[in-house]
Amino acid sequence: MNVFKIAQQNLQHSKAATLLFIKLLEEKDFSIACVQEPYITNEHIPEDVALTSTYSSPSEDLDSTLQDYSSTIPMNTHQIICGDFNAHSTTWGYNSEDQRGKLLMDFISFRQLFLVNPQDSQPTFIRSGAVGWPDLHYVVPPYSRKLMAGQHKTWT
Repeated sequence: MNVFKIAQQNLQHSKAATLLFIKLLEEKDFSIACVQEPYITNEHIPEDVALTSTYSSPSEDLDSTLQDYSSTIPMNTHQIICGDFNAHSTTWGYNSEDQRGKLLMDFISFRQLFLVNPQDSQPTFIRSGAVGWPDLHYVVPPYSRKLMAGQHKTWT
């Protein structure tokens, strides 16, 4: 049986904590590492696969979030991006596209990512009087073959 070993840590932008966490990852056989708030300079965190989860509040600037991601994760990195982007686009179920949706579509096009969410998927946000699809999952093409639309499931 294959077992995933997962390491998760909020590094609070600490250089020492980030270096210790990288050392731990090098010494142990982790399948997945989830990191929040790493210490980042001009260097990138060396990983074969970047698995990220993000929340972008509707009141925050999505462009800044996407620029932070781009400056941290190199283009040639295998990527799995999960997030609540609060962006509207017909590509993932909304009736229209807003500015955040356009920014996100430009980002995924430039990064050559594949949207895992099927266009006819159920809403991921349901509240009285409001329905939406803010929770999205993107991968690089090698992973898209493994994540067929019929295998995708979002829990609401």
